[in-house]
Amino acid sequence: TTLGAQACKTAMGGVEFTATWEHLQVMNLWSSLAGRILMRLAHEPCTSENQLYHLVKKTPWRDWFSEKQTLRVDLNNLGVDLPNARLLQLRVKDAVCDHFRDACGERPDVNLDQPDIRIVAGVGPSHTSVYLDLSGENLFKRGWREEKGTAPLKENLAAGLVRLSQWQPEQALMDPFCGSGTLLIEAAAKATDRAPGLHRHFAFENLKGFDVKPWQAMRRAAEDSFQAGLQRVATLRLVGSDITRLLIDIASHNARLAGFTPLLEDGRLRFEQRDARTMEPCAQTGVILCNPPYGERLDAKGSRLERDEAYVQLFTDVGTRLKQRFSGWRFCCLTA
Repeated sequence: TTLGAQACKTAMGGVEFTATWEHLQVMNLWSSLAGRILMRLAHEPCTSENQLYHLVKKTPWRDWFSEKQTLRVDLNNLGVDLPNARLLQLRVKDAVCDHFRDACGERPDVNLDQPDIRIVAGVGPSHTSVYLDLSGENLFKRGWREEKGTAPLKENLAAGLVRLSQWQPEQALMDPFCGSGTLLIEAAAKATDRAPGLHRHFAFENLKGFDVKPWQAMRRAAEDSFQAGLQRVATLRLVGSDITRLLIDIASHNARLAGFTPLLEDGRLRFEQRDARTMEPCAQTGVILCNPPYGERLDAKGSRLERDEAYVQLFTDVGTRLKQRFSGWRFCCLTA
């Protein structure tokens, strides 16, 4: 809603809304939480393979792209058992290709890795929706990550955790299990008004009728907002630590790729090698937000104990440290 959506309602697997073309571009550029923005072109009763084929084939694909472009087709299961999902996905692809072959004698080629156009069919118990994917690669891919640690958080999940923590930029924020730095980089993006999609491409740029000039102006405005934000947050305090030196190097590198070199250079964003059991507060009060090792996800490093015993000892020690050194702070933890 804050990015221009109207008539929002929850739906299977997402949120339905209406929006202008301009707002759809804004959402792709600025949404820190969404996975994809899909534009629905058809929605009809559909309970058989043949109905699905004809629904997709009659969709006006040539209004949106040409037979010279490459495509990828995906099938989303919206609450229905689909034992033949792969066959249905192929039928959707065939219907799109047959649409073009019947109209102009040529069909688009398939490219699973880097398609120009992504099509999604959402199959429910009684209706099927057909969508154009306006995002392309999932929106959690911000365009800056080159390296990652073991079991990294997706960037949109990290942004959601920052929001759930209720942290505000005027507060100190610490992550004692920072890994490759995703939580603090998303916090820095929130503080500096960095558009999540600032440095990446979107699928809507490949559609017919796309007007590049207003889009370029939108991107320039987002870049200006980010540069102003870097200057504005003079008292920002973001501190990440991890017991593994390699992860600290990766976190610093990722932060630089995301455009946060000025924050690293003057210490507003800091990554340091440290055992979480020895962490020290960077301010009188603030927020600790972390995604520590748990379950089968990661081993608790720095311990020769058996796995379960190591977890118990790690979190007992961290809890003791919090009580001893972090009075007045708020602790937020993602855990199984």
